[in-house]
Amino acid sequence: MEKVNIRGVDVYYYDNGCNVEEWLKGGSLYGEANFNLLMGLIISEGPIVDAGAHIGTFSVPAALANYFPIMIEGASKNVECLNKTFPLGEVHESILADSVKKCRFSQESGPFGWMVEDENGDCQTNTIDNIVSGRYIAALKLDIEGGEILALDGARETLKNSKPPIIMEVNGYCLMQHGHRSEDLLRKVEEHGYAIFFIIQEKILRVDTSQLFPFCNIDVICIHMDNLDKYSFANAPCIEESQIEGVAKYMCSRSNDDCKAYFKTIGIE
Repeated sequence: MEKVNIRGVDVYYYDNGCNVEEWLKGGSLYGEANFNLLMGLIISEGPIVDAGAHIGTFSVPAALANYFPIMIEGASKNVECLNKTFPLGEVHESILADSVKKCRFSQESGPFGWMVEDENGDCQTNTIDNIVSGRYIAALKLDIEGGEILALDGARETLKNSKPPIIMEVNGYCLMQHGHRSEDLLRKVEEHGYAIFFIIQEKILRVDTSQLFPFCNIDVICIHMDNLDKYSFANAPCIEESQIEGVAKYMCSRSNDDCKAYFKTIGIE
């Protein structure tokens, strides 16, 4: 395990050669931009849930801004790092799903991993509702490598009671490992009462879940419909239907092999 001091915080990590650690070595926190974006959406007091906390590059800036992060992470080595970085913090080694059940945890992609449903597995899932345990939360960050659909269903009471703004990764390749497409996740978010937006070229656009989502890996902003009128971008337009295929082909051309494999499954090459 190694560490780097950033703004007075010793951030611990294992050097797996991924871009998150490369940012740390350069003195930057990979998750800070997403924290800053989410912070601008918060309208109520309370802790922030960091689901898929990795090594804490989202939670460190949250703590520095005087928010209390509830960190949830499935990979044991990442949890070791979180406990060292946040010795007095709230860290949960949990694999998120819609209920408590047996599973396996795949770490074929190195420092990242995802839940594999298996009633004979050697791991056990948990839910955001169980971890939050009735507390009112101010915001939720969700990035768990394709497991977001089940995790949202396991956060049903938290989302209903707190209606927190959400920043969430939509990773088509990881969703594909679970037999899903990006649109499946986006529709699940809608089921929980949220409108969905994304930012591209500094412009905010709304997601139309009836159309193809022309990205493989992008973060989206989710705002509960009950709070939508509190945000200036509430009436943001959607991508023109005539432009969607062109955007998808352009994004595919700039993608890595994993995303190209996902685009191929949705008919884009």
